[in-house]
Formats: sequence, structure tokens, C-alpha cells
Amino acid sequence: MKVLSIVRFKPKPEHLENVIEEWKIHNKKCRHLFNQQRFLSEVNGEVYLVKISPSIEKISEDQEVSLTHLENIRPWLEEWSQEERHTRSMSGMLIDQ
Repeated sequence: MKVLSIVRFKPKPEHLENVIEEWKIHNKKCRHLFNQQRFLSEVNGEVYLVKISPSIEKISEDQEVSLTHLENIRPWLEEWSQEERHTRSMSGMLIDQ
């Protein structure tokens, strides 16, 4: 069953375009590696990454690669809180497409 994930980032204003460009490059790589659909949106200075993965296994593989990528851009992001740090995310099984 497919998995839908939504991840929110809050770039520091002076790094908004850098964060968007980095995620575009990363998305291109992950679409190929994990057979995912990936979408990027910017709303009021926040960046939303929406991805549809073909399976839970692919989400696990993607998570390792994406967390490594996040470390590269972390200095450009604001923290949401000490618990959430630099991302707000949620995932669930896709029930309609």
C-alpha cells in the first residue's frame, strides 16, 4: 500500500530560495531512487514537501537518505520547537488516489 508523507520546513528568510533549490535537486534524486512522486510548495515562507511512496519499505530507505540531506541544509532552517527541531512531518497510508 502507498504511503503519503508531508514535511514542513521553515527556512530562514534569507535562505528560502537556497532551501527550495536544494530540495528540488534532492527530489529529482529521490524520485529515481525510491520510485516516489514528490511535490514541493512554498506557502507564506514555509516549504512543504509532499511525497507518495510505493511502500513503507521505500519510506524507510528514503528517510535515511533525506535525513542525511537535511543535515546539509539545517543551518538554513528555523526550529519549530526543541521537540520537533527543524521539521514538522506526518505520514499515513494513502487511501484514495
